[in-house]
Amino acid sequence: MKNTDRSFVRRTALLLALSLLFSLAACGKAPAQDGGQGSDAPAEAVSDASGPDTPASMKFYKDKVDRMPVSDGSSQGLLYSEVLDFEADGNPELLILSIDDFAKETPGSFLMSIYRYESHGMCCLMNYYITLGAGGGLSLVESGGRLYLERYGCIREESQGVVGYMDNRAYYGSVAQKDGVGRFCDDAPNPGEYDWDAVDALRRDWSEGHAAYFIQPHDERGLTNGSSGYDAATREEYQDAQDRYTTRAVLAYSPDGESIVIKPEDVPERPEPPEPGPEESQPAQSDPVDPGPAESQQPEEPALSLAQYAGTYQAYSDFVGAYGGGLPLPDLTVGGDGVFTGGGTGFGYRYESTGAAPASIEQNADGTIVVRFSQNEYYTIFPVGQVPPNYASIANSEMVNLQYSYFDGGVMEIVYYADPGSLG
Repeated sequence: MKNTDRSFVRRTALLLALSLLFSLAACGKAPAQDGGQGSDAPAEAVSDASGPDTPASMKFYKDKVDRMPVSDGSSQGLLYSEVLDFEADGNPELLILSIDDFAKETPGSFLMSIYRYESHGMCCLMNYYITLGAGGGLSLVESGGRLYLERYGCIREESQGVVGYMDNRAYYGSVAQKDGVGRFCDDAPNPGEYDWDAVDALRRDWSEGHAAYFIQPHDERGLTNGSSGYDAATREEYQDAQDRYTTRAVLAYSPDGESIVIKPEDVPERPEPPEPGPEESQPAQSDPVDPGPAESQQPEEPALSLAQYAGTYQAYSDFVGAYGGGLPLPDLTVGGDGVFTGGGTGFGYRYESTGAAPASIEQNADGTIVVRFSQNEYYTIFPVGQVPPNYASIANSEMVNLQYSYFDGGVMEIVYYADPGSLG
């Protein structure tokens, strides 16, 4: 589905800032669960809360749910609701999955919200847009007697006959022992201090004979610090972190990246990287070969030269409004070897692979060139006469266009341009 209007740029930025447009290609499924409901039950009602002895919180929760229209999976309204005691403190919260005016514009997208009743009214503890790619899901999980929500997604890519995967999962909940402060609550003692957010984030990349594992670091509160990226981890460290959570139920699942199934009855298992063999732990070393004096002094050339596209690119003004944070976007400079510097957002985020050598440079049949740094970070060069399909109404076909793309719990896409006469 192509999006070519300017509201799509703003919408993508909002999904990134709130977390994560997770639009990922097909690769895996969430674990199957027993006793689930099919898509013919799009909204699970909060239990009856009309008796005289019903706590005030349940009456509030029931009233909020009853006032929401029921979504058919694509229209605005309620997808699912359930009262759950996430913090195991005897004061339960209300989980709501819904589609609002932003989410309905993106296939497979919905709003995940958690509320708690307090003396002054309803407090929104957490609010995240979730977009499920094919095989992605949102599950209720348990760890240490407490409840959390797990968002899962996976990318599958094939290049030159090699199939690679990148999956990541984030866990949302509270780090407080009791009645944790929510991000959107009026009683927050200080701006930016809250107890409800992502508490763990894991990622792994693998292909045949290779696997890499990553864990997002935590801040002083015990929440993950998404702006700092991931730290490399061992397979054992990754597995220990994943094993802390036990799946209770799959709440939402997308089989195709567009439709949303609530409480699916049967979901295939997620793919897993192969067990490490001897070659993974200790790579085999071949006998050294003397390349000769002339050859040994020559640096390795990239598979494809980008010399004609080397130069400085400027972001289109549409993206300045979406990602600038009130400030201009930094220019992005590309070298003939594919290495780039600069770029990023106006509010301080810098691209992960700034200054790094690309993992691959490939030219497509249509002349576009994809410079890839990992399975989830790359940029694409569009020669004069071509524009990024999703941004045809923004990009100028008389310029050389460059689209930077980053997938990691969210999607960042910024399109830059340069006068062809200034390049090379």
